Amino acid sequence: MATAKVRGFLNKHSAIATIVAVVVLVMALAVIVLQNKKTAIFDYDVYYYDLNTQKIFVDHVSRETPFDNGAGMYQYFDGSRGSAVRAIVLTCGDPLAIKNEMTPTQIEAAGGYIGFLERMSPAMIAVQAKIAAGVELTDVDMEYELGASMVATPDELEWHDQESEEGMNILDRALAACPSGEIPKRCLP
Repeated sequence: MATAKVRGFLNKHSAIATIVAVVVLVMALAVIVLQNKKTAIFDYDVYYYDLNTQKIFVDHVSRETPFDNGAGMYQYFDGSRGSAVRAIVLTCGDPLAIKNEMTPTQIEAAGGYIGFLERMSPAMIAVQAKIAAGVELTDVDMEYELGASMVATPDELEWHDQESEEGMNILDRALAACPSGEIPKRCLP
């Protein structure tokens, strides 16, 4: 009986029913978004490579490279900095076969490879230092956001701007199709 009354009311006042339904839906979406806001979209771990120990290790994606992970400093072309850089580990096999603390040889034995290493460019490091010091950025500083990364292979360790011809060649070689014709899969811890 009550169901018939509700149906009758909804039929007579369909505009009100629609508005109430939309409000309930928006409130439900707001609750979902607010609950998920606690876990940031970029809250996950990735592989890094220590240039001193020559092993990959796991840390949070938010780390700015190069950084000191406790294995000491490394002498780059632009000065001494931490020895840890981002490692893009790829595989044509099972991504779960790649484990923390593996060397490039062990990664290859597990069917994977380090496609390339990545770090911030010297210009971007200078911009980050300005931001940390509270110095206002210039228009030129803002342009470095686009060319912020440098790439290298773990066997050569010659750093190139990611957007340069040499940098693009490194990326192209890293992402070349697997022998089966598949695209290599990115390995995440």
